[in-house]
Amino acid sequence: KMSWGSTDYGMSSYGGGGGFMAGQDSSQPSSAKKSSADKCLLPVTIKQILNSTQDVPDDAIKIDGREASQITFVGLITSAQENSTFVAFNIDDGTGQIGVNFWIEQDESEQSMQMRMGWQAGKYVRVVGQIRTSSTTKGWNVIAFHLRVIEDFNEVTYHLLDACQAHLFHTRGAVPDAAPRSASKAPAPGGSFGSSSFGAPPSTGGFSARAPA
Repeated sequence: KMSWGSTDYGMSSYGGGGGFMAGQDSSQPSSAKKSSADKCLLPVTIKQILNSTQDVPDDAIKIDGREASQITFVGLITSAQENSTFVAFNIDDGTGQIGVNFWIEQDESEQSMQMRMGWQAGKYVRVVGQIRTSSTTKGWNVIAFHLRVIEDFNEVTYHLLDACQAHLFHTRGAVPDAAPRSASKAPAPGGSFGSSSFGAPPSTGGFSARAPA
């Protein structure tokens, strides 16, 4: 079972804040650190995927100026069509809609089959995958290698905050360290945004949070 509260999506490279949190080994060459960061799992919105860029065909796909080799987003399944070898979804997160394909393994386990039965229209899901060009729509779609139903809607709110944090970091840079607190002042309520410790994010009941453009 995956924990959304710690931004652990089964990718140890993700780190817990868009793959860019402080504390990376400063002894590594900058080129090595950049390569490692580019391979991290990037939290995004569907609008960011639709606005992603590619300098030349077959080149790396970029979001906010960095390579988006692996992405994760959440959204509502609006349609699902199962074929003999894959399941085709249309997913909406409030910022846009995109097609997602999940390929079915030939030796699929019973557990995976039961999980796949829950991927129905009207369900909120988390998707982890890679962006690909679509030959049918002449735009972007996503090849998913992990998909699961969201059971706690707080995960949706948390993801939007995570995507905003990643977007701001890659477009505006890291937030400077805060000044030391006075011993006479109590800490501010809630978690630290810079460390992805948001506490318990409130449920929005819908996609009302402002997502990155």
